[in-house]
Amino acid sequence: MICTMKELLADADKHGRAVGGFNVANMESVMGAIRAAEEMDTPIILQIAEKRMGYSPVEYIAPMMVEAARTAGVRVAVHLDHGKSREMIKRTLEYGFTSVMFDGSDETLEENIRLTRQIAEMAKPYGATVEAELGVVGGNAGSGDHQVLYTDVKEAERFAREAGMDALAIAIGNAHGHYKGVPNLNFDVLRNIAGRVSVPLVLHGGTGITDEQFREAICCGIRKINIATANFDALTKGAADYLAESKEHNYFELNEQNKEAYEEMDENREFFGNVAIDQEWADILSQVQGLEVFGNYLFLSQSYGYADSKLRIYNRSVVETEKYSLKKKEEIKSFTLPNRMEQICIQGGKLYLLFESGAYAYRGIPVNCVDRIISVDLSDVLSQLDED
Repeated sequence: MICTMKELLADADKHGRAVGGFNVANMESVMGAIRAAEEMDTPIILQIAEKRMGYSPVEYIAPMMVEAARTAGVRVAVHLDHGKSREMIKRTLEYGFTSVMFDGSDETLEENIRLTRQIAEMAKPYGATVEAELGVVGGNAGSGDHQVLYTDVKEAERFAREAGMDALAIAIGNAHGHYKGVPNLNFDVLRNIAGRVSVPLVLHGGTGITDEQFREAICCGIRKINIATANFDALTKGAADYLAESKEHNYFELNEQNKEAYEEMDENREFFGNVAIDQEWADILSQVQGLEVFGNYLFLSQSYGYADSKLRIYNRSVVETEKYSLKKKEEIKSFTLPNRMEQICIQGGKLYLLFESGAYAYRGIPVNCVDRIISVDLSDVLSQLDED
């Protein structure tokens, strides 16, 4: 069933996972991607880059993608990847794409903001999601020029605030095309940006990134991962294997081989599945009232009666390696807060705290009654962890 990318990213954020954006270029790749998604029972983003329209004209490929999404047994967003021209973005919206990307990463910050805002206004009547890019992601689809220029954290904060898009692709050492060796992703940059912007973050250049790096990126806030070059490599290899192994060649068997090759490639991305990243982490302290996860950190609220509450922070990567008992000595840092703190939530660069003392039953008791939701800049909290 067809849906918007915004819906998929919101659901991914809620469950701590990422959605795969799989690039296609012909009928076989479209069918292979849908088959894989249905077999895994997981939503996907079906996408094609504007530069590929020279091989697969929009008037042919766009209706095929939209119909494939509409009839799929799972939720599928249809997305224009790396849109450069207003004309092409407009045409894909008219054909029924539920998401478009405007790539203004080679513009100045001010011009990128201005142009992205225009595309966001264009997409509104269609109810479509808009993705933008800030920072230079090395290479371009299929190239090997991997210049590393990280997205600036302060620029990302301003861009997310002013450009009006729904998702932001950032540069953390990732690159389009094939990497020369294992890519070196800067997760500190990712964590800092995730703590300061309120929109879902996108990782381009998924080919060559290890599964471990993917999982770390998801833990740190990535909610969409693009896979393009690896998919096309799988199609090429599938065709080559068929031609090498079969003495008699059949065009339709070759097409089926391509579908299966693409399908197998996508099924291997197990972390795009419907299951949240982890199932059981640890035995926790007594009197814990709330839990929140952000990046590589596990936040717990602990309170009982009229004693001061504690916000305790642990290193998530240690906790999830095996069944582990959380003790005070293993925490990174704790903060003392008013009594009866319960629920905690992290969203849009803010840490929100809810206190039971605000309930009517406790308002007559003059012991640090907190009758409102408290919000704290998450960056202030994280900076204190860095200092320690």
